[in-house]
Amino acid sequence: GLIGSYRQSGELEAARACLDGPRPSLGGFSGASLAFFLAAWKDASGPGGGGPVLVITATQEEADETQEELETFTRIPVRAFPAWESLFLPESVPDPDIYRERLHVVELLARDGCAGEPLFIVAPIHAVIQPVPERSELAGARWSLRKGDERRPGAICEELVRKGFRSVALVEACGEVSSRGDILDIFPLEAECPLRVEFFGDTVESIREFDPVTQRSLSGSEKDSVDIVHVEAKAMHSPCYRGKEHILIDHIASRGRIFVKEPGLVEERAEKIFRNLLPKDGEEVCALFLDRLRSARPIAVQSLPIAAGEPGLSLRFSTVERFRGGDLGQIVKGLTDRMAAGHSFEIYCEGSAEAKRFREILKDHDIEPGAGPAERLRIRVGPVRRGFDIGELRAAVLTTRELFNRHIVRRVRRKAAAGRAIQSFLELDEGCYVVHVAHGIGRFLGTESFEKDGVHQEFLSLVFRDGVKVYVPISKIDLVQKYIGSGDRPPILDKVGGTSWSRKKEDVESALLDLASDLLEIQAMRREKPGFAFPADTEWQRELEAAFPFEETPDQTDVSAAIKSDMESPRPMDRLICGDVGYGKT
Repeated sequence: GLIGSYRQSGELEAARACLDGPRPSLGGFSGASLAFFLAAWKDASGPGGGGPVLVITATQEEADETQEELETFTRIPVRAFPAWESLFLPESVPDPDIYRERLHVVELLARDGCAGEPLFIVAPIHAVIQPVPERSELAGARWSLRKGDERRPGAICEELVRKGFRSVALVEACGEVSSRGDILDIFPLEAECPLRVEFFGDTVESIREFDPVTQRSLSGSEKDSVDIVHVEAKAMHSPCYRGKEHILIDHIASRGRIFVKEPGLVEERAEKIFRNLLPKDGEEVCALFLDRLRSARPIAVQSLPIAAGEPGLSLRFSTVERFRGGDLGQIVKGLTDRMAAGHSFEIYCEGSAEAKRFREILKDHDIEPGAGPAERLRIRVGPVRRGFDIGELRAAVLTTRELFNRHIVRRVRRKAAAGRAIQSFLELDEGCYVVHVAHGIGRFLGTESFEKDGVHQEFLSLVFRDGVKVYVPISKIDLVQKYIGSGDRPPILDKVGGTSWSRKKEDVESALLDLASDLLEIQAMRREKPGFAFPADTEWQRELEAAFPFEETPDQTDVSAAIKSDMESPRPMDRLICGDVGYGKT
């Protein structure tokens, strides 16, 4: 591909020499060419292939774009290093996702064996300003547990609480720990799922991940050992550098390279952040920070060419505005003429469905990418937002966003807070009706704690017909559901060991089978009736869809393909589209 060709170019060799100079600086970048250049330069088999590379941007949005573009152009790992989004009040709790990403990067850099491994880290300047733990702090924060270890569950819980974990009845969120008899639940801040450690006496018998919503262990998640890293909040969760703290630059400077994208904008952003956070001495501290950054010999990269007489190298990247949002016929003609003159093109689509659609558009214009006259044209998939011309290769990288003048709409989907269903059981009022999976409808009396098998445990107290009580361990809370019935009449309690609950379940099962049979009969009748089969997409239809001015989500692309398949079928369409208001159903 184009990256392989650029690796062999004289321009990259000149850039390598420039980067080894006393004041490295590169100019002339356009679009996504910085990610393209870094992917070619950071060749694991060539000079500069080892060690981490930090790319500093002015904003988080730029960092996100650069990360996605790097992930498209290179197979070298790319890690995000986000900024804390917090007011840093005494009661503020670190965001677990940001904690996980920041800790993972710092941990990788602190490892002795990581110095020679290629790695990209992308961070906005705001994230770089916020302090990180030193290597010595990380070494003391690691805590290991293995199957067969002799450890007392209560002692482990106390140790984790001293390290900053919160002791709770049920583990549902990051940073929580719970000890219940021979079960120890831990949710490390850096983990995706909580861990359930089961003991036989004081011996670790098993370590599994579990779902914080259902409280059930996940199949296939058993581990032989687990490493937990928990750094004190003051070392990880701090608003800004004040002159002495350890920052990300300190982990990089001695073992890797630092690129600053648009240094003027980055410094301006840093000054603004320090003024806002430290009104009295912000300017002084900002100057200390910038001196510290400059001492790490960062490489300045910018879109403007290097001015005459200034040290550095201007690369021959340029914009591809001539291909933006014009008449499709003219764009295709321009591509054909340039390929005939020896130019090469790589066109990036958002997904495989869009790539297929774009190939069909080109085919309608008698162009087959990679064959015949279009041998120099390649269609690729990846989130490249802005194309660029590569003067050194007589080639260009284009995107369908630019060809069809498509706007970029970022939709941030936040994770729903886990564990509300379980928490609602703990908030049940005494006297509420519940349903036990095995015994049926009962009434919730509250929680009680007592000793069982020599271990102190907590239980849900349920009462059934004839006053029979059943105690359900908190760890088995998934066996109990809240009763939801129709009407205002209270339900009749079931008898423990009786047949009424079994009969109810059998009646419901029979009713469901009858309903399923009716639905199958209706569906069979619909399939027998002919429908209208619409013709396949024409060139005009494909061009209209390609010109849609917004970025489609993967779900929208899948739904569109399914509806087209239904409409082209001779059977009547029977499909329901569900989605929130404003999410693009129309």
